[in-house]
Amino acid sequence: TNNTERIKIKSEQDVYKLKQIEEIKDKVQEHLIVIALNSKNYIDSIELVAIGSSSCIMIEPIDVLRCAIVRGSKGIIVAHNHPSGDNIPSKSDIEFTNRLNGMAKSFNLELLDHIVIADENLSMKGKGYI
Repeated sequence: TNNTERIKIKSEQDVYKLKQIEEIKDKVQEHLIVIALNSKNYIDSIELVAIGSSSCIMIEPIDVLRCAIVRGSKGIIVAHNHPSGDNIPSKSDIEFTNRLNGMAKSFNLELLDHIVIADENLSMKGKGYI
């Protein structure tokens, strides 16, 4: 969506308040959202890039980065929900985040955070995964 009304992201708390994040919290399938940001951390776009099963999403890092690359964004925040309500990143969440971070750097993009939306939201950057 492009109706982002020049929202600036200063912390993960700002991400948690976005309506697109609130909308995926109670979904029964995992949903992956990419928030593309400019160099001053204003939102360029918010895109739902994948819907998976109740426990996983199959997607390649390039598919996550595509909208940010096309828009010339400088950074991204990725968020996905855990329908179980458990906020602990899975092994595949951690591996995917590492792959995504490496690929983002090769496109001169910064992966600013990967957020797990659950009963209690979790910032993977805040927990030291990024």
